[in-house]
Amino acid sequence: MVSQMRYSLANTIPHIIKIPPKKRTCVVLLCILQISVSTVIPAGMFKMACHDRHFWLNVQSQFLGQTTRLGFEDSSGVHYLPIERAAECGYGIGYSAAGDLVVRASFLACHVNSKLGQKGAEFWLRVHVVNEDADSREVVYPLLLSCPLFQAWNPREVVCEEGYMEVSVTWWLPHNNHLNREEDVRPPEEDGLSQGQVAFHVPHQTSVEAMSVRQAHLQGYRINAMGDRLVMRCLYSSPLSYVLQVPDHGIEVEAVSATVFYQRQKIPLLANLSVACPLSRAMVDGEHLSWTFPQILSPLVQGWFRDKGVRMGVGASLLSECQILERGYEIGLRHHLVEIRIPFGAEGGFIKSNIVDHSYSQSFSVDLFFIHQWEEGHWGVTQHRSFRSLNTTYVPRRLVLINNTIPGQGMFSVTFGVFSPEVSLRSVAVRGEAPLSWAQARKSGLRVSLMPFANGSHAYQIQVPFTHPQVFLEYIGGGYRRHILEMVLSLDILPSNVAFFHHATVVCDSQDAVLPRLEGKCTDKGVLVLLHYGNLGSKWEMYIDGRRMDWEVVKLGGYVVNLEEEEYFSVELSMYSLGVVYENISLQGLKIRVEASVVNVDSEIVEHTLVQQCTFPVWEFLLCLPEGRAVAVVDTSRTTPPVKPNRTALLDLSCRPSAADGTRALFNFSLDSCGTKTWRGITWSMRMKWCTWRELPGPSHSSTGTPTLVFPAYRLILQCRYLVNSSITIHHLPTAFPSSTSNHTHGSPGYLWSKKPPSGRAQRSVLQQRMADGSVKMSLPMVLIVGMVSIFLGILATVIWLKASCLFNS
Repeated sequence: MVSQMRYSLANTIPHIIKIPPKKRTCVVLLCILQISVSTVIPAGMFKMACHDRHFWLNVQSQFLGQTTRLGFEDSSGVHYLPIERAAECGYGIGYSAAGDLVVRASFLACHVNSKLGQKGAEFWLRVHVVNEDADSREVVYPLLLSCPLFQAWNPREVVCEEGYMEVSVTWWLPHNNHLNREEDVRPPEEDGLSQGQVAFHVPHQTSVEAMSVRQAHLQGYRINAMGDRLVMRCLYSSPLSYVLQVPDHGIEVEAVSATVFYQRQKIPLLANLSVACPLSRAMVDGEHLSWTFPQILSPLVQGWFRDKGVRMGVGASLLSECQILERGYEIGLRHHLVEIRIPFGAEGGFIKSNIVDHSYSQSFSVDLFFIHQWEEGHWGVTQHRSFRSLNTTYVPRRLVLINNTIPGQGMFSVTFGVFSPEVSLRSVAVRGEAPLSWAQARKSGLRVSLMPFANGSHAYQIQVPFTHPQVFLEYIGGGYRRHILEMVLSLDILPSNVAFFHHATVVCDSQDAVLPRLEGKCTDKGVLVLLHYGNLGSKWEMYIDGRRMDWEVVKLGGYVVNLEEEEYFSVELSMYSLGVVYENISLQGLKIRVEASVVNVDSEIVEHTLVQQCTFPVWEFLLCLPEGRAVAVVDTSRTTPPVKPNRTALLDLSCRPSAADGTRALFNFSLDSCGTKTWRGITWSMRMKWCTWRELPGPSHSSTGTPTLVFPAYRLILQCRYLVNSSITIHHLPTAFPSSTSNHTHGSPGYLWSKKPPSGRAQRSVLQQRMADGSVKMSLPMVLIVGMVSIFLGILATVIWLKASCLFNS
């Protein structure tokens, strides 16, 4: 059996691990040619340090076996101690908040060897770490821990460990001491300590318990000597301990008051081996873990008292004042109470997670040690060290999501948590999408990464670009746009695989809003309106002349729409399209206006408006307005012989041109005046007007002296066609053009026929041409009827004119 084996340095192969000078530990692996002894130590398995008056050994949790045993070797063999016996011997064995096996061994513990050298005292301890796997196979890792005494012992030093209390004092050495400083110190039995007596004093008891050192050992009080130190060690709640309460604060202190009477080289001596340790536990104070204990422990102070300061450490590291400030730790003194406050989740602590009452909860733990020194009349300087694993119960916690987004980077960046190692992020779902694993999230543009911390906890960083399709965007005014990210984060607590979820909404406002913008241009065909999208998404609608743009309006209005551009779309309106307003019609040209606007769909607020005006030069045209008026410009220079424009009229000779120049006349009249003729079909009505070209009555006389009137030889028929009982205007292009002889010109409400010399060709877009062609094909029977009626009316008008001429001549 391993426990019965003996090892000697003569049969070992040393392996030395170098430790920084401030925490120098010499570790020698005691390796024997046996299968159960490991000659290879996994990297990071052990962490060793010399910490003040203690050896410090940490075994990483991932290297622990199914069961782990610890053995301590001295000249009599390897001793595997149970937990209580180990505490009595000066070993603190337990698990850290991170799950690592932690061994703290006092320099004054059992099985520790020491010697005095020229450079001072040195202590070493042989430890055997035995891992047993599931198949009961054991692997032994033998270690040799060696530490120097960095600072000389104080006259009295008290240690409050997790499982035991220890006090050591400097015992009196005769001046004629001839100890060999290179040899091990002689056991106390040789100096008469084993024959000494111990007196225990318990307050409120009249009698004093007195017994031999051997009897005290049987009751759990180990009293021995090591070097120049006299040591007493006992467990908490030992038979002769007592508890004091600090008045007005409810803090308890456990103490043992003992006096040892012994002889050293036949000289009777006594030593006060009283020890006291606070029993207060950590509390949660808001967002802090708080630990409070008395500044003055009355069982240890006799006479005057002067505080010499405190020092604090976490784990195996003593913290400097700068580190304490950086981590947010606080040490304060109030009403003779020392209070240590540690922020929940601060570096050096450890967080553990659980689901309690359907709520995510956390506990926070810190492996803390605290060194307090004071000076008082009897002992001089006393050093008091406390080792405490402070922890809280499970407290419901709000999951923290910190928004680190910088607007200019175009990406959400959030930090989620701090979580203990057993919490794992399983998936991320963005605004209703299916949950995505880490790998799937990366493919969809999301970045998920782990952020580890020094205390073993971790957080998650999640980055989502603003351009993600599920990121909601809205305009909030003032040039700001708001990006809204909604996520559902799924997490597991291992190893139980307990799942919990967190719904998060992250908002980022950036002053980079580009509003939709309307732009107008005049083309040779009409008006081009461009809507620049901006960067606020698609929650905008465009209106032209108060009509919301949709495909029905596009079709009815004869618009030409281009949606192929990425940054804008365009709508082209011809001069006769729905929504075109005619502002001014004159011989100099046609002035039109198009009004467009952009409306926020959610707020129904008009964000931008456009009024685009264009003027088009025209030579000859007919415009049939929806309100029942017609405007026509006719060219009289095309007749033979030419007729002066200002000497023309409509069928009603009183309807004269409103304007004229050298070649053209402008008529502006109501369709129910000036002798207009009306024909009605089933779905349409037509109004026809004759425009006569004539000379005004001149000054010439006949042979009889009667004034002579010259009737025109030419005329132009103007036609406007309307749909019956329809509120929607349909636009058609002309199907015929005027000539130098009698002709018909057709129009419809809003219709504009325009011709520029010398080509004499109407200007049309491709889409408009298709619409015009389609309208002619659909109404072919109607066109035939209209044509026959027109021919009949033409013949009738000719006959009437001939009869009138004959009558006049006669």
